[in-house]
Amino acid sequence: MLGSGISVKKGNSIAFKQGNSASQLIAGPLRIYTGYTYENMKETLPYISVKNLLDSQVVKATGVKLKVTKKTLDQGWWYRLSLIFVPKNTTNTAVTWKSSAPKVASVDKYGVVSAHQKGKAIITVTTKDGGFKAKCVITVK
Repeated sequence: MLGSGISVKKGNSIAFKQGNSASQLIAGPLRIYTGYTYENMKETLPYISVKNLLDSQVVKATGVKLKVTKKTLDQGWWYRLSLIFVPKNTTNTAVTWKSSAPKVASVDKYGVVSAHQKGKAIITVTTKDGGFKAKCVITVK
């Protein structure tokens, strides 16, 4: 048993149970829906319901773009980069962000760039699905 009401089963799945309601996660691309279920129409119990996506429902990334490819910031300011997946309905939207010069401009896991000192830095976003990249040149003045 892992934590309260969570157990691991054979076959790479995890079962969740709370009260008389249970759901099971099966390895593979997943979409998770949250809501409530009613037991005997008297008690409301929170639950997690899981839908396993079929391979035909998974939309693979074919690219990524940044809305802004050049930005100038004053020291001490920040800016959130916005990205666009190609296609727009890509299933796996996980990305990583990296700065070529973190002492000049750093970037967090949400794409927020913080300007630290004068200079230039290239911020790169990479999709986990396919490894597609897009770049933005940040100039700090």
